[in-house]
Formats: sequence, structure tokens, C-alpha cells
Amino acid sequence: QVILKFDLTEEEVKLQSRIDELKTTFIDAEKNLKRLKGLFNDGIISQQDLDAAQKLFDISKTNYDASVKELSILQGYSIIKAPFKGVISKKLVEVGELVTVGAPLIEIVDPDRLYVSATIDEVDVARLKLGQPVNITLDAYHGEIFNGTIYKISPIVAGQKQETRTFEIRVEFKGKKPVLKTGMSADIEVLTDMLSNVIFIPTQSIMDRQGKKMVYIIKDNKAYLKEIEIGISNWNFTEIKNGLAEGDLVIIEPDAEGLKNNVKVNPVK
Repeated sequence: QVILKFDLTEEEVKLQSRIDELKTTFIDAEKNLKRLKGLFNDGIISQQDLDAAQKLFDISKTNYDASVKELSILQGYSIIKAPFKGVISKKLVEVGELVTVGAPLIEIVDPDRLYVSATIDEVDVARLKLGQPVNITLDAYHGEIFNGTIYKISPIVAGQKQETRTFEIRVEFKGKKPVLKTGMSADIEVLTDMLSNVIFIPTQSIMDRQGKKMVYIIKDNKAYLKEIEIGISNWNFTEIKNGLAEGDLVIIEPDAEGLKNNVKVNPVK
């Protein structure tokens, strides 16, 4: 399917003019050959005259066909076709705009091959692998869960700034597939480890203090710093291996104004 066509160049215009001339010559030679064949059959002209007309016809046809082929090749360079069936999602140039070699012109998406692009923190990317199952939720489908698998993990840090240290992964849908539109928002959940009978707390409640993991716990209406040992974690929750017991009250916002060790607090459950 043709998606872009550049205007005819000066070279194409000249070649088209030459083709028109060669076509006229070819048609005239064809008519002349037909006429001379009749005269030859009537014994009016010689074989030599007929052969000369045939040769002229062959030459004119060869020249015409070659020029038509040359124009077709030349025009092929000015026509851009889509490599697959899809829809144009974004036009990156305008009519009359000068483009350079290698510059993107449009973006095309295949509605049947849409995927979820997500960024993963570097601490988690090592636990991912191709083909790993993923749960996908879409805002447009109000909590309905779709199945997918990871089919691409970027080998380089995403974006221009490496301070964020995230990597792009791509997830394709498996099984039941929703009707998708480019640019829809989605959340993914990847199960990397499964634990049972563990203590876990909100990740945001954990602090780094001189290389140690610390939290504030509440005891007798006072806040106390407590060193902990953590296990696996994600953005939301972190496993606690040592330092806390079931039932301990942990302060979720350790950066709250005025919060420090041994200060009186009023816990809100």
C-alpha cells in the first residue's frame, strides 16, 4: 500500500517526455510494418524492404520498453509503501517540507500487533526473562486482567539520562485480547518470586541511614528507629527478614515533619 509519493523530479519529467516521443515512434513503426507486410504479400516490395521495416519496429519497441522500465524504477524511488498492513498514527512531515536521508516521515502501527511498553527499575530487570508471564490491566477496562508475556528486554538504560536507571520491556498479549488504541495507559504485574508466611511493609516506609535499612516503629505512643534486614521488594512492598515482628506498628511516612527517634506520636490506624 502506497503511503507517500514525492513530486516528479526534473529527471522524471525529461524521461516522461522522451517516453512520449519513443511511443510515437514505436506506434508509427508498427503501422508502417503492418502496411509493408501487406505490400510484400502483394509482391510490391522486396524481402529486404520488409526486413528493414521489421528491424526499425524492433528497435523502436526496445527503446520504448527500456525507457518505460527506467521510469518505473525511477518512480519507485519516489514512492514509499507500507511494509505491513496498518494505520498511520502520526505524520512527522508536511507537504513541501525538505527531508533528509534517513529522517522518519510517518509512524505506522499494526492494530493486531500492539504491545505494552513499560520501564523497569534496574534492581528488578535482572529477575526478568523473555517469555515470562505478565498480568496486564488497562484503565479503559476497569480492572479486568489480561494475560501477556515479555518478548523484549532492552539491553541499554532507557532515555537520555542514566540517573533513572530504568530499562524498557515490551509485553505482548496472550489469549483474550482487548480492543486497543495506540497510547492507552496500562499497568503490568510480573511475578518474579513467590513467598509465603513472610512479614512485609510498604517500601516507602524504609530509610537508608549510613548503609543500614531503618524504619520507625511505634511503641507506647513514641517513635523509635529500628534497624531491619530486607528481602525481595518492589515499588509497593518489601519483605522483612529480620528486625520486625508481626503486629509491629510501622510509620509509613518517615520523612514527616518533626519525626525523629524517641519523639511522641499519635498513631492513626
